Amino acid sequence: MDLEKDIRYINNYIDLQRLRLSSKVAIHYTVSGLLPGNSIAPLLLISFIENAFKHGISYSQSSTIDIEIIIFEKTLTLRVVNPLIKNNTFTSGGLGLKNVTRRLQLLYPAKHSLDIRHTESQYIINLKLDLKSD
Repeated sequence: MDLEKDIRYINNYIDLQRLRLSSKVAIHYTVSGLLPGNSIAPLLLISFIENAFKHGISYSQSSTIDIEIIIFEKTLTLRVVNPLIKNNTFTSGGLGLKNVTRRLQLLYPAKHSLDIRHTESQYIINLKLDLKSD
């Protein structure tokens, strides 16, 4: 899939989340770098972003979700940081993350690195992958 289309889909998803969430949720989202001419497996990145909204939102306290996508030459870097909500029923390594990890292994063997970790207060995803050219 064309990377520009995938980024447009992510933009629309984040715009929708901004409309539905209260002002207690801050969303910091940036995309930088050149998009034209690059391809990516369809809907690969959105899984990480959806996870942040699903598990990093509190309706009783302020929370911040940081999403950064950087395209440099033929490398894409995605960083997603969201709070760990104590009352959330989130369990680390759920089915969604297992599925996207498996997709990465199948579609980008030896062409990606994925670091998923959490601290006492944050859940952090760093993905780096080699992009395909059109």
